[in-house]
Formats: sequence, structure tokens, C-alpha cells
Amino acid sequence: MIPNHINRRTLLKTTAAAGAAAMAPIPARGAANYRRKNVNSPGAKRDVESYMKAVEVMLGLDPDHPHNWYRNAFTHLMDCPHGNWWFLAWHRGYLGYFEETCRKLSGDASFALPYWDWTADPEVPPVLFDTVLDPDNSSLYIKDTADFEKKLNAPMTAYWEGLTTPQRTEQYKRCFPAFETMWQDAISSFAEQPHGRFLTKANPKLDENTAEAVSIDTVLSALKPTIFAVEIDDKTPAFNSIITETHQTAQTGFSLLEGQPHNKVHNNTGGSVDDKGAIVPPYGFMTQFLSPIDPMFFLHHGNIDRLWDVWTRKQIAIGEPTGPADEDAKAFNSEPFLFYFDADENQVTSTAGEFLEIGAFDYDYEPGSGEEAIQVPVAALQAPLASSAVVSASSLSDGAVATINVPDALLKSVRAPSEERRQFARITFTPPMDVAGTSFRVFISPKDVAPDLSRDSVEYAGSFEFFGLRHKHVGPVTFTLGIDKTLDRMEAAGLLQPGQPISFTVIADGSGVSTDGKMKGTLEAVDVTVL
Repeated sequence: MIPNHINRRTLLKTTAAAGAAAMAPIPARGAANYRRKNVNSPGAKRDVESYMKAVEVMLGLDPDHPHNWYRNAFTHLMDCPHGNWWFLAWHRGYLGYFEETCRKLSGDASFALPYWDWTADPEVPPVLFDTVLDPDNSSLYIKDTADFEKKLNAPMTAYWEGLTTPQRTEQYKRCFPAFETMWQDAISSFAEQPHGRFLTKANPKLDENTAEAVSIDTVLSALKPTIFAVEIDDKTPAFNSIITETHQTAQTGFSLLEGQPHNKVHNNTGGSVDDKGAIVPPYGFMTQFLSPIDPMFFLHHGNIDRLWDVWTRKQIAIGEPTGPADEDAKAFNSEPFLFYFDADENQVTSTAGEFLEIGAFDYDYEPGSGEEAIQVPVAALQAPLASSAVVSASSLSDGAVATINVPDALLKSVRAPSEERRQFARITFTPPMDVAGTSFRVFISPKDVAPDLSRDSVEYAGSFEFFGLRHKHVGPVTFTLGIDKTLDRMEAAGLLQPGQPISFTVIADGSGVSTDGKMKGTLEAVDVTVL
């Protein structure tokens, strides 16, 4: 009999993984024409200079030109997916066409987009300050909302009126039924100088929560799963975010890679942070869907794409699929991406399957953090270890608690080397609709023992945040956390015993407060699954 928590896909994958060699050879890969380099490495100097030239040219183009810097950012606002399984593929296509455009406009035929390895260097790269790559300190950027309205409203209206029927269908799915709806989103996402970026030359370091999210331990946990994507009710660990019907679906479920380094780097570099570590207004570009206005965006997403490439090469090395399961492949591959422009100013009609591999973009990466994921032994597919009961609604300030009983399998997993087995917590809940400036923190403790709700407590397991702080959210939404270290501490202290109940406490800190100082809304139907 197949256990209830293992579906047909999990069973097939477990069987395949068990038969894979523990240390399979890494297949040879042909040399690419373009190599994306670490922005902080000496070898990236020419690419950085060419990037600056291209950005300067784009900022100077007429607003009705498809390569105008702001017009390019509207592609992200109008079409990008987050919190679903098209997140990686869409951004690969967006960066790929942007890179080719930079190659043409800079006049550098060998240009490749640099990436920011925030794991190795958890602070904003120096080249992003005091140059054309700094949206707060360059006169080439639009300074205020009134000028933004004056320069962009008319050309964007004309662009909207020329949308094809399929493009209008995609906008309707995105809850943009009319130009005015989209434009209001753009206005609310625009950041005036000097608030375009939160981190500065004098304060370039990622905060401690974000530094944890980009740490090598988090990155290796994100690279560990061997399945591309699963449904929201499938408790199997997956590399990608949750399967949805369309890439315009509201944020439904975040993988460890998207929910941790992606979301937190966006929020920390673009937002302001209060004394609790929560993001508060004014919000910079990186916290909004017009985030590509900050040139940092492309270096950040270059590293996300690099880690996807690491995961892909790891999958090949162990003989595992690099894309969706067979029954999901058609739905994934045929999803339309209709808003890209290529380097020759042509509207590109693409589908997600074209970006599952690097393909015609023909680049590879200078090695960076996470490469060791390909070299370590890979255990059989991780099946779920334990599920909690769903808890009832609880106030945001008081937190919500979900309790599970520790199975023998969890102890065995905790005691295994992290190279073979890692532990995750998948947290599914219905958030308050307004999540602007809210950071959700997770603590693990023995049942009925109140945890120390501080960032430095031994019970602290991690935190998560939404991306796109002006967007409204409805549940259920899933986030994944790596909880190896917290469970290791508990096991060492004798607090992790077979059959013993442990509690996951989820609380919220942030700027979403009412006049009496209480958090607005409730945490509803919180469910925790240990993977």
C-alpha cells in the first residue's frame, strides 16, 4: 500500500532516485559564446563598463521606444510571475533579451550580464553607487512622480492601445482590465529620488535576516530537492515554486530559492527597515514591480538564474529530470510570454518551454557560491516526515501555533549529514490582505513552552516576506524554510524526542498596524509540514 503522503509522482521519483549513482559524473558541457561573471571579479570590469553604456543609452531613448529604460521595466510590471512555477523561466527570458539588447546598444559584441553573488558578498556591489547604475544619484533618472507621469503616460497609453487580443487577455488575468488600472499600479510603484534605493554607499550591507537568507546553508538547502515543481497540496520538497494554472496567478507558493534570497534581497535593498527588522515606507524600486528601474535588479536576478543553472547541472549529474513531470510538461511549456522585445525592437512571442534551458541565449556562468551542490552525495528523494493539524485563526500580534508529533523518521533525518538529508518546514496560511511591510517569523519549541520571540533566540527558525509590497494577497499561500540548524539545536538539547509534540509559532512584525498599535488582520488556517 502506498502511504497517504506519497502520491504516484513521489513514488516514481523515489524509485528513480534510489537507483541513481550517489556520485554520478558531471556530464561535459560545450563552451558557451558568452560567460556571465561575478560583478566583483576583476574579469567583469569590461562587462560592467558596457552595462553602464547600455543603461545610459536606454535612459536617453524616447519613452515610446521599446528599449527605453522605463518602458523595459513596464514589461516586468505587466507580465512577470511571482510565487508560481513560471517565476524562473519568465525571468530567464527577460534577462536574456535584455542582455542581447545591452550587447547591441553598448557596442560590445562580447558583453555578458554580470551577476551579484550575494552569498559570497552580502552587500551591494560598489559599482552600483555613484554611477549611472545608481537611480538615486544619477541625473539621468526621472526624479519625481509628476515628471514620470508627464513623460510616460502618453507613450504607455499608446502602447496599451496597440496590445493584441492575446496580450489583453493576459492583462485581464493580471487584474489589469483597463489602462487606468495598470497605470495606477505603476504610479504607486514609482519611487522618487532620493528614495529609489534603501541601502546606500555608506550602508551597503544586507541586514542579518537577509544575510541569513542568502547564506550558503540556505542556498544548499534550496538546491537540495530533486523535483522541479509540485501542486500546493503535494507535500514533496521541490526546487521551484508552486504549480498554478497561469503565470498571472496571484502569488500562491514560494520555493526556498524564491521566498528567501529572492524576496528578501528585493525587500532589504529597496525598502526601509524599522527596529524590529520589518520593512516600512517609503519603498524603493526593488520592493515594487517596477524594480527593473534599479540596475541592481538584473545583477540580482542573474544570480537567481545562475543557481537555477547549478540545480540543472546537479540534476543531470544524478540522472534526474531538469523540468516538470511528464504529466505537467505540456501545461508548463505552452504558457505564453507575450511582452518581450528582442534586440532588434521586435515584439517576441514566446512560451515558457523555450526558457527551460539557456538555449539560444548561449551563455554560461563563472563559478560562484553553491557549485558544491553538484559534488556531494545525493540521497533518495525526501518524502514528507510529519504534518501538523491546521490551527484556527489567531491575531497577528499574538501569533498562530501549529503542533506536530515528532516521528522516528525526523530524528533519523536530523542526525544524517546535511549533504545527505536536509529538513524543511512548509508553512501554508491565509495572510491578511495587506502585507505591506510585514515580516513573518517562525519559532520551534516543545509544546506548551512559550518560545523566546526574538531574532537571537535558540527557537528562531527563520522568517519570510512577500515580494511586491503594494500588492494585495489572498490565501492560501505557502512558504518554505530550511530548519536544519534549529532542529539540530533542539536535538542536541534533548528537546526532540520520538512522539514528543513540538510547536511552530508564526508571528508577524511590520508596519501594517492599526491606530491602537495592533497588527491589522489575522493569521488564518496555519498549517506546517516538516519535509
